Formats: sequence, structure tokens, C-alpha cells
Amino acid sequence: MRTEQDYQWSAWAVMVCFFLIALISLFISLARVQAQTVDPTKIAWDYPALDHVQLTNYNFGFWLEGATDPVQTVDIPTAQCTPIAGGYETAMPRPVLGRYVARLRACNASTCSDWSNVTDPFLLRPRPPVNLRPRP
Repeated sequence: MRTEQDYQWSAWAVMVCFFLIALISLFISLARVQAQTVDPTKIAWDYPALDHVQLTNYNFGFWLEGATDPVQTVDIPTAQCTPIAGGYETAMPRPVLGRYVARLRACNASTCSDWSNVTDPFLLRPRPPVNLRPRP
């Protein structure tokens, strides 16, 4: 037969479990926030140089998280891509401001590849004004 002390221990154990679950959830949400890049200026990807010369452009897609279609796509001509170790980079296209993930696909004159894997989330904010000065 259970005593009052047994019930107190059971209640305490349940409270500890809920506290641990809440703490783990907090750490996971903090990790997600830290993974978000704010205002990226470049994009980079790995791609074989021999295949790159056969392409006309890359198609860069901005996606809302979990969406099945991109919100906007931007064509990046291969001539705008700078070679880096194992791949290429270029300036980040600027779509409508907001929080996105991105995917990339390679295109030649007749077709495009499947979309790449999805990036970590990133946030595009308005750019700050520049050359602020008082005027008479």
C-alpha cells in the first residue's frame, strides 16, 4: 500500500521530468536561433569544375520554411560565379525582405537539375541608410 510519502516522491519525480524537458526544449530553440544567419552577403556551393563549364546559369530559390515552392527565384549566370576551393561563390541576391531558406539548381540551355538540399534559415532585413549628414 502506498503512503503519503510515496505520493510526494512521485509528484517530485514528475516535476523534475517536466523541468528537464523544458530545459532541453530551451536549448534546442536557442540552437535554432543561433543557426540563423542575418543579412548574408554571399552564397557558396560545391560543384565540379568540369560540369560548371557546361552550364548557362544557376537558379537560386528563396523558400519559406516548409514550403513546397519557392517564393522567388533568381538566375545567376555562370560568369558571375567566382571559383573557390571545391566550388563557387557569388553575391547574395536580394529578394523581398524576410526569413527564408534557400536552394540552388544548375541549368544548361535545355534543362535544370533537381533543387539542392535546403540551407539553414537566414534573415534579410532592410539595409541601413548610408552617408547620413545634416543639411542646412
